[in-house]
Amino acid sequence: MQSFISNTLDEILKTTNSFKDVVFILPSQRAKVFVKQTFKDKISVGFLPEIINVEQFINQISGIEKADSVQLLFHFYTIYKGLEKEPVAFDVFASWAFTVIQDFNEIDQHLIDTKDIFVYLRDIQRLKKWSVKGEFKETELMKDHYSFLEKLNIFYDAFYQFLLEKNIGYQGLIYRESCKKIDAFLQKNSNKKFFIIGFNALNTAEEYLFQKVLENENSDIYWDIDQAFF
Repeated sequence: MQSFISNTLDEILKTTNSFKDVVFILPSQRAKVFVKQTFKDKISVGFLPEIINVEQFINQISGIEKADSVQLLFHFYTIYKGLEKEPVAFDVFASWAFTVIQDFNEIDQHLIDTKDIFVYLRDIQRLKKWSVKGEFKETELMKDHYSFLEKLNIFYDAFYQFLLEKNIGYQGLIYRESCKKIDAFLQKNSNKKFFIIGFNALNTAEEYLFQKVLENENSDIYWDIDQAFF
């Protein structure tokens, strides 16, 4: 029984003779290794297509370099100190900032409107404590927590702009910026044919980007997913 990759390459080879301007987009670096090896077993002459993973694809579109987590943390602290009148020490900041950056990352990968999201989160927390008997009272600590949730949008906006000016970012930021630039990227690379291979789940940004790619009728997608789930 052939593997998914082997079957997919057989299908592609039926209709594609030259891979000069062909790009394969794969879910991971590991998948790239398998595709390259399988390709070598199936063709004896000719060039391989350009084979990239989805992270490399969004980097190409956005032109933004991905920053490591420690670098992001220090940049975020710089922004935080500039906005807070009484900033906490770095070790206290770091205890929650990693989680906040990850939240920013998830928000951007799913293209969520940040204007209201943190207020919504605050209100959800308040609803969890609400009582029809009116017995519940907010403590000062809880009020501080609710205020913090509201401030997150201010932190987000300032941090996002700071990173854009330095042309670096976390993955979610790169996804969001790629969605803004995908049309220009595809116009610039109109001679290329894209094959999106091996995905079984997408975040909102990937859905948008891949749909844009597939609007070019010269490109195609091969899902690695059970027929029932498809």
